[in-house]
Amino acid sequence: MFLALMSLPGISASAQNLSENEYYLPKTAVRMVVLMERDSDCYRIVNMDLKTVGVPDKAKKYQAVMHDEHNVNSLVKDKDGVLLAVNTKANAVEQPEHFTPAPKPAQVPKGTFLKDTTEHVFMFVPEKEEQKHPMFRFSYEKGLVDLTDTVGVVYSVSVEDKHYVPNIQTNIERGKKVKSDAGIYVNRPGKIKISIYRDKDMRAALEFYAAQFGVTEPMDNGMFCDGMKTLLTLNPVTGNVDSIQMQEVKKKKKK
Repeated sequence: MFLALMSLPGISASAQNLSENEYYLPKTAVRMVVLMERDSDCYRIVNMDLKTVGVPDKAKKYQAVMHDEHNVNSLVKDKDGVLLAVNTKANAVEQPEHFTPAPKPAQVPKGTFLKDTTEHVFMFVPEKEEQKHPMFRFSYEKGLVDLTDTVGVVYSVSVEDKHYVPNIQTNIERGKKVKSDAGIYVNRPGKIKISIYRDKDMRAALEFYAAQFGVTEPMDNGMFCDGMKTLLTLNPVTGNVDSIQMQEVKKKKKK
């Protein structure tokens, strides 16, 4: 199944088994937040928000080479082991906003029903093109119901691969050629579009770059050779290059 779907705040992965110089590159997931309102005996969906987030790609586990031939001094990873930066500080990772229900009044007039709004979060990882994959069912009488409950209308997602992978433009001169691998890899994500449907009607759409629809490539080893220090930051959602700077440094003394 191409979607990993769950009503949880996020997809977590343990980084306990990673050594200091091991890391993951990310997959691009979609976090869908559904706000549902209950008014008397009726439910309705009042808002649907889609945002991309990064989760560890267990198939893309790499090991940076930190020794004299390569100037890889530090790796910055998130709590799940996804690489964020090399030889520098990582950019701030945007955190999801926390939903706060409206406070209920202390006294409610008799016969009055207060509206109750709840948040439901779905995380899914698109892996290939797909048409209207079922996500959940919604009923005006029951709210969110199981996919097997035919009382609810099906909400589904379609994934379209745009088949476009941009090149990384670093605008810098490459360092000298080094035979051994520094072990620093990045993604070149591909563009996709997802569409959310209520039965046959499209209710939301989002076009974005997803790591798993692109390619993964090693950074030029000369960028991390002795005498050259490269400061690299990666996009936490896609794993592509956010920024890169090269500095000439004093060569290490050979033992």
